[in-house]
Amino acid sequence: LVFSKTCEPRHKSADLDSLLSEDALQPAGPAFSLLTDELPLQMRWQVDVLSESVVTARHLLGLTTTARLLILRDDLSVLTSIANEASPYKSIYWVGRTLVYNSEASLNLLTTDGLTHSCASVPPEA
Repeated sequence: LVFSKTCEPRHKSADLDSLLSEDALQPAGPAFSLLTDELPLQMRWQVDVLSESVVTARHLLGLTTTARLLILRDDLSVLTSIANEASPYKSIYWVGRTLVYNSEASLNLLTTDGLTHSCASVPPEA
């Protein structure tokens, strides 16, 4: 499975065989490959606040999958990633260049340089 921002058909005909050919299914632009048996769950785009201007604005992508949490550039290159904990991430939100994510028991931060910080956690039930 491959994500692509711009996937253009390489065949103009309506012939089903040509539409399903190996060549036609290749991404036309930047691509990101998932691991075997990995599924995407959530994604959030954010304008990179360190971009030079609105015209040349670059974007960041926060992506949760069944296996990991990733921050990618707009060319789909990976800036940083962390493995998924035992409980999957419930939601992700951007605060500047920091990705805020939570699981069932904690609220955490992931920065674009790969640092993680725990903000709050819920103690286990006794």
